[in-house]
Amino acid sequence: MMTREVYLKELSRHIRALPSSEVNDILADYAEYFDAGKAAGKTEAQIADGLGNPKAVSHEILMNNLVTEAESSTSAWKHSEVILRMLMLFFVLAPFNFIIVLGPFLGLCGVLIAGWAIPLAIGAAAIGLAGAAFHSFSIFGILGALTSLSLFFMWIFALSVTVMLGIVMLVVSKAVFKMLIAYVKWNVNFITARKA
Repeated sequence: MMTREVYLKELSRHIRALPSSEVNDILADYAEYFDAGKAAGKTEAQIADGLGNPKAVSHEILMNNLVTEAESSTSAWKHSEVILRMLMLFFVLAPFNFIIVLGPFLGLCGVLIAGWAIPLAIGAAAIGLAGAAFHSFSIFGILGALTSLSLFFMWIFALSVTVMLGIVMLVVSKAVFKMLIAYVKWNVNFITARKA
């Protein structure tokens, strides 16, 4: 039999990773649920049962907090950190749904890694062309100068392709992260609705 005090204490323990102001707001909201239930003539145990297990409720709160954090983040590293934390929380929240989320996540990671490998490889080739241009100029004299000039223009081309592909991959990466966050958000709503 769970009382208001035990419920709020348990909930507070599970959401302690959040900022204290946010924890206080959440606890105040749940205290209001207990007040409204009391006014409707319910016992504290009935209200606690209606709200659900404090641990499960805390997981949903943390997941919604992570989704909000991911949506407001501008850094790609922050996006990936938040998404990994979401996946870990998904595993706790709904192990079956974790498997469903893991497949698309790994697929998108593979596409992003392959996409970023292309401009990096072309960039490495551009560095090699620059070295070859310098080397042929210093060894072969006038013929080397013509070869160096052609290698220089190939280097400029490779460098510009690297920059353009890097920009394209940056835009694609942001779009993939937004899609992944939207998918996770939908999945959280699905889990929450299913448990209600």
